[in-house]
Amino acid sequence: MDYNKHKRKNRQFYPKTNRGTSYAVVGETVKNQPKLSSKTQFVCKYVTLANKTLSGSQTVDSNSPANGDKILVANQTDKKENGIYTYDDTDDWIIDLTISPGAIITITGGTKQGTVWVVETDGFVIGTDDIAIVESALNRKGSDFDSFSALTAADEDLLLAEDYSDSYNKKRVSLSALKTFFNFLSKAANNFTTFTSVTPDEDDVLLIEDDSDSYNKKKITIGDILGLVPESVLAAQYTLFVSPTFPNSNQMFSTFAAAVAFANTAPNDAHVWTIRTYSATHTGNYDVNNNIVECIGDVEFKPSSNSSPLMSFEGGRLTGNPILTNGAQTMTVPLVTVKTSAKLQAKRIVSNIRALEVQSNAGDPTVDLELDVHDLGDVKDANTGGTVLMKIDANSCSGFVFNGNTNSNYLIDCKEMSGTLEINNGYCRIEAKRYLNTSIRLFEVTGGSLIATGRLEEYAATTDAATGDGFPYYIADGSMRLIDIQAKNANGGVIFGMGGELIMSHTVLESGTTSGGNKPTIDSLGPFSVLYTTKCSLNEAVAPTVTETATGNRETNPSIRV
Repeated sequence: MDYNKHKRKNRQFYPKTNRGTSYAVVGETVKNQPKLSSKTQFVCKYVTLANKTLSGSQTVDSNSPANGDKILVANQTDKKENGIYTYDDTDDWIIDLTISPGAIITITGGTKQGTVWVVETDGFVIGTDDIAIVESALNRKGSDFDSFSALTAADEDLLLAEDYSDSYNKKRVSLSALKTFFNFLSKAANNFTTFTSVTPDEDDVLLIEDDSDSYNKKKITIGDILGLVPESVLAAQYTLFVSPTFPNSNQMFSTFAAAVAFANTAPNDAHVWTIRTYSATHTGNYDVNNNIVECIGDVEFKPSSNSSPLMSFEGGRLTGNPILTNGAQTMTVPLVTVKTSAKLQAKRIVSNIRALEVQSNAGDPTVDLELDVHDLGDVKDANTGGTVLMKIDANSCSGFVFNGNTNSNYLIDCKEMSGTLEINNGYCRIEAKRYLNTSIRLFEVTGGSLIATGRLEEYAATTDAATGDGFPYYIADGSMRLIDIQAKNANGGVIFGMGGELIMSHTVLESGTTSGGNKPTIDSLGPFSVLYTTKCSLNEAVAPTVTETATGNRETNPSIRV
């Protein structure tokens, strides 16, 4: 091949433009050309798979290149001709003189599309020395692995991995780190070390040879590997899946009660454990913290002590159909406590006293709590200064006490409520089909804002207009808005106001009789206003003894019934 002709042609492609920059000269060692603008990364359209005539119209890898396409020539009989060429179907192909030792070439077409090739020769003279260009080992498939030399594994050997926690960027991991990672079934907890190169995660990807597919290389996640645990192990009562830090063998296959140490050192730590349990009953007191408890089927939890919560959450999740009760214990503390945002799903959370309590403090981050519970006992937000966002979806629920700040929001959707809802601050909206109270107060608003819908029909309590006792609806401050409410007190009045504002829409109220005769449905002491925004019906014979802003309709008739 006339390399001087190539040199002349390359002068057209690599003209001298800046002082100190020159094109390569054929016949000089590449690594000894300090002024050469050499490159280490190239992209070629095709790669030759056999010896080729490097001029005129040719097929490469069964494809017809277009003029100007870059061709990687890697399999010449005369290895001096190997290199990167610009295809020309009417003349000699033009060799690229900027290629350097260790250069990496990516192929974008043909059967080798997506493969990577490497210049292995260290120091060469183009046109004089043989140039070895080989396909990267990362591309090899099938029996090609058999051609590799056997490795005597050492702790310092490095593997290539994709780091899931860092957008799948490729990083190195030592065999020593992997040994520590995978030997969790036999190593004690204090033998675990911190991984500095890559932190293994269930979603991290490893490269394997698929024995069932001619040993082609495929990817598999660490989580997939964990899924290969034998059925005999999965059939055990307690199984822990942990990411990214794994428990030791004692924690892995011991009882759930013994695994109480799954608590994290920090509530919002990134080390989150998933505890999957198949057992029917657990007895103990558990610091769930920021972890996940996943229950398969109906799983019942009972406390072993009445002075500690059955479960305490500082974040984390509870999923499935767990049943949380006080069991044989007479609890002196709430059954469940929550200090930071959490999501709880359960079949039942009930106790002899408060079922759940939010215990964050003023200045703490906003608590975002979601409760999806079929049967829910009393719930209290004991945070008097912080922001709490609470969403409750229940079939039946008891009472609520809300003490959050003015930015707190409480949204309740339930079929039946049987206790008292007390709001001292924030905003609460409750939508219930019916209220099952018989004699205890239904709503008590001493601050904040309450919006309620639903039907109260079984209430029967004698009312005292001097104290407000016995009235199912009580407002001392703030705002109470009743929408589509039907409420009846068989033995007295329905609403009592000491202050604040009552707003009613499409509401029907019925008061009962006592020894004193008919009672007004609405009674008050102190400054208290009532606003009718749409037609409301009251069965009293006289107007309420309150200060009214009479917009909208109000009908008073002793014959009105709920």
